[in-house]
Amino acid sequence: MKIALSRVKQPYLTACANGSAKIKKRYQKLVDGRMLVGISWQSTGINQRQTLLKSTILEDWTSILSQQDCYFINLQYGDVKEGLAQFQQQTHLMIIRMRR
Repeated sequence: MKIALSRVKQPYLTACANGSAKIKKRYQKLVDGRMLVGISWQSTGINQRQTLLKSTILEDWTSILSQQDCYFINLQYGDVKEGLAQFQQQTHLMIIRMRR
């Protein structure tokens, strides 16, 4: 039986309130009044066509990531450390790796 998520009145997923509050507090100390923005740029999945349609490269985000009033946090699944380092070296823009 398939459930149409658009008809579900309650949230499909809920975050741990205590864990979320701890993470938010930790990052708010670092951001100095800037807006916290999480970014994920690559999709993964079995359907390659859908994955490509839902993915982008970091260079496409350069103008957005250049905003000085924002603090960008990596929410991307998988090991993207090398790609982030290369992006930072080329653009001098930083996306902070989220630590749990």
